Amino acid sequence: MGEKVASPFVAKMIGDWYGYIKKQDILKAENKRKEIVKAFENMEEDQNVLLYFNLIDSRYKMMAQEFEGSKDLLKQIDIEEKQKTDDMIQYYYFFFNGMYEFYKNRFSDAINYYHIAETRLRNVPDELIIIIISSSIGFISSIKIYFQTLSTIIISQRPAFETYLTN
Repeated sequence: MGEKVASPFVAKMIGDWYGYIKKQDILKAENKRKEIVKAFENMEEDQNVLLYFNLIDSRYKMMAQEFEGSKDLLKQIDIEEKQKTDDMIQYYYFFFNGMYEFYKNRFSDAINYYHIAETRLRNVPDELIIIIISSSIGFISSIKIYFQTLSTIIISQRPAFETYLTN
């Protein structure tokens, strides 16, 4: 057994890993995940870091389009344990659940999760909120474009739908 690895060091590695995931850099994300798993072998026990890893791993699985594996990880996170964590981890939990629901085209559920995630940001320091928001803009822009396109289609099809209803 090697020298103990400090949990904040592993948490920093997980943050770097999440950066690769957000950039969709699959190769670097895969390699960083392997480094983290190896570091866990000698890490001092820290349940929050393990929870953080599971959350980011669920996001990694979404990137790799392993949606059911992602949902399984999210389901494994005990609600009571999650409530004992900080608001940042709770934010990620609800935000990633929202992303999963969005990928599954369950938009109402996704919006509910996003709303809960937003409420968790109220107690997060401003500097972290800026980082979170700037890293989420790409995904949120995709959602906005999707709903704009959907509303355009609905509006353009309204006369045909009204004709159908009157016949």
